Parts: sequence; structure tokens; C-alpha cells
Amino acid sequence: MTLKKKIAISFSIAFSILFGIAMLIIYYASVDFRNDQFRQRLVDKLDYISHYIANTPSFDRESYKTYFQDIEDGLFYEDVIILDKHKNLFSAR
Repeated sequence: MTLKKKIAISFSIAFSILFGIAMLIIYYASVDFRNDQFRQRLVDKLDYISHYIANTPSFDRESYKTYFQDIEDGLFYEDVIILDKHKNLFSAR
């Protein structure tokens, strides 16, 4: 094997290892960011729903469903169960 091939192979291996490490760091950073973003969106949704329930004098499930159908966020289309402090079902969507 010539010196040129040895240098090329060494450079290729070193670059592949460094590139792989960089991609793993980026992947794990993005996974952590997506989890944090999902949790924050879930907390925001809970705040939004609880403020709606607290500020609506005559809360009923039908008005609740029609009110939240207009929201464009994909997370708002998930099923949500709200329990009171005694763990009884308060609302389900």
C-alpha cells in the first residue's frame, strides 16, 4: 500500500469518526429540545384549558368542544382528561 493510500484511508477514518460524533451530539440535543418543547406545549394547553373553564360561568362540554375546534395547534387535537382534586372526571375531550 502506498503512502498516498494510507494517508487517504487515515483521513477518511478520522473524518468519519468526527462526523459520527458530531451527528450523535446533534441528534441527542434535538431529542432533548423536542421533549422540552412538547412538555411546554402541554403545560400551555393545560393553562389555556383551565383558564377557559375557570372563566366560563356555565361550562358545558359542547361549548368546550366547539371552542377548541378552531385552534390550529396539532397538540390541541389530542384527547385531554381533566380530573378534580378527588381524581373524579371533570372534563374529557
